Amino acid sequence: MLKRLWAALLGGHPRDRDDAPASAVFPPEVLVIPHDDHHGRWVGRLPDGQGIFITTPFVPAAGGQTSREFLALYRFSPEGDLLEARIEALGSREDLVGAGRAHLLPGNVAEANPVVEAGIRALLASCPGWVPGDIKAKPFRIERFGLSFGLIPDSAEDFDDDPDFEPVYVSLMPGNYMAFMAPWDGSYDT
Repeated sequence: MLKRLWAALLGGHPRDRDDAPASAVFPPEVLVIPHDDHHGRWVGRLPDGQGIFITTPFVPAAGGQTSREFLALYRFSPEGDLLEARIEALGSREDLVGAGRAHLLPGNVAEANPVVEAGIRALLASCPGWVPGDIKAKPFRIERFGLSFGLIPDSAEDFDDDPDFEPVYVSLMPGNYMAFMAPWDGSYDT
């Protein structure tokens, strides 16, 4: 419905026009991953300008499947190109925090345990000169452990039951715990 409204009023959706501002283009060429006190605690730069993002992707337990927890380091060029992806499988949430707590934890909060904390310290030690700060990243998708990891743009195929679906997010996957949105300045939803 929104597509038809844009077409009728303005001659098309802004992201479909040649004169569209960069913030209206989907998927974006590059976005900002912010350093913050939530999911961006381990976002920063190396002395040569490369961006580092250490994060904890996850797959929740669902449909009889066991949860899966990961530790990832993504390294980007100063322009945002993915240079390296180190991803370690950590086991299930139950393995990390115990069965009694595993079902209580939403999202990727399994990082608050000794195994993950030691892994984060080791990854940071492998990045001499790392300083916290915002970085640039371009959307990417890589396959590891039978899963898609990366900053993955929404796709109409993901929402084929909604004919009016308009993709608006680039989501950190697996786990979809950071969903970036225009104007691609570091704004994200959890």
